[in-house]
Amino acid sequence: AKRELKGNLDVAEIVRYLETYGYSVVLYNTPDGDKEIERYKLMRYKNTLKAFTYVKNARIVFIDGSKHPDDRFYLLLHELGHVLLGHIGDGKISWRNQILIDIEADAFAYEMIRR
Repeated sequence: AKRELKGNLDVAEIVRYLETYGYSVVLYNTPDGDKEIERYKLMRYKNTLKAFTYVKNARIVFIDGSKHPDDRFYLLLHELGHVLLGHIGDGKISWRNQILIDIEADAFAYEMIRR
């Protein structure tokens, strides 16, 4: 991913990269984002998670829009890590070692920031 994400890493570049994998990005805790949360019946996640990826009826990375821009940037990289590391959508996870896959996604995000 480092080679494919060129130049200065920013939110717009990460969003474009996710789009190449068929994902859109939605900021919730915003009027438009909350409509999407309601549309997919995901309200239970709104107040408990800072970010998550939905893959049932669409491919959407949801990020809490009330977080600081630096936090949103990190959360977006973390969710990208889940996508690229195969943690999402394989039908096999069913919450297998959630701690381990979050550590892997964190490591991915930190590595991308370090570059």
